[in-house]
Amino acid sequence: MYQAKRKGGAGHQIIDLSEATRSTDRSSLEQDLHLAFARRELSVAYQPVVRSRDGLITGAEALLRWTHPQRGPVSPLDIVSVAEDNGLINQIGAWVLEEACSERASWLALGHSLEVAVNVSARQLMSLDFCAGVAEVLERTGMDPGALVLELTEGIFIRDGERAMVVLAELKRLGVRLALDDFGTGYSSLS
Repeated sequence: MYQAKRKGGAGHQIIDLSEATRSTDRSSLEQDLHLAFARRELSVAYQPVVRSRDGLITGAEALLRWTHPQRGPVSPLDIVSVAEDNGLINQIGAWVLEEACSERASWLALGHSLEVAVNVSARQLMSLDFCAGVAEVLERTGMDPGALVLELTEGIFIRDGERAMVVLAELKRLGVRLALDDFGTGYSSLS
C-alpha cells in the first residue's frame, strides 16, 4: 500500500514477499553482528601470499570470519556491508588491523619475517581518525610499517578522490604500503 501511494496512488503494486524477508533477515544480522563483536565471536583467518616467480610465501592476508551460531559461516562481504551500514566498520576494521599486526609479531618470534595485508573499506579509510588509528596500532604492536600492506578497492577514489589522496599520502608518510585490491572490477583502468 505504501509503495503504491509513493508512486502517486490510484494504482497497484506487486509485492515480492522475499524482499520483506531479506529486510527482516538483514536487520536480524545487524543485531547479531553487534552482539558477535561485543562477545568476540569474530575471527581472523590468514591466506598465504605467494610469489608467483618461485612459489615462496612472502606474507599473509588477514581475512575477517564469523560463524553465526544459527546461520553458520557468514560471507565476509555480508559482514562488511552490514558493518558499513550500521557504523560498526571502523571498530571491526581497527580490531582486524590490531589482530593482524599482533599475529605478525608472533610470526617474527618464530623466525618468519612475513608481511601482512589487511583490507580497508572505503568508509573506514575516509573516517577522520583512520590514519591516527593505524599509527597507534603500529606503535602498540611494534609493527614494522613497511611490512603492513593496506588493501584498498578502487571505489575509494570515486567517493571522494581528493580526500582519499590526502589519506593515502598520510599512510605513505607512516611507511605503510598500499595495494589496490580487485583492480579493474569497478571503474579504474591502467591509464
